[in-house]
Amino acid sequence: MKYTNTFKEFCLCLVNQNFDELQELLAGYVLGDLTSEEVAKVKQLLETSPELKVEVNGLQNSLALLPWALPETSPPKNL
Repeated sequence: MKYTNTFKEFCLCLVNQNFDELQELLAGYVLGDLTSEEVAKVKQLLETSPELKVEVNGLQNSLALLPWALPETSPPKNL
């Protein structure tokens, strides 16, 4: 995924986190893999940032498409 300089600069300014940490936090949010404190932090950021809402929507859309990218397989006959 390619990011604009503006988005990257915006992310760098948020709560003194670096860009990679913020991306990890957003990915964890989309995957449902955060602590309750981290979820609260992301929700707070999303309330104040339209740019982050767009980013989360993009991640959610990508996640929804993943099953379509996998090849169709049949289970082994011994199952």
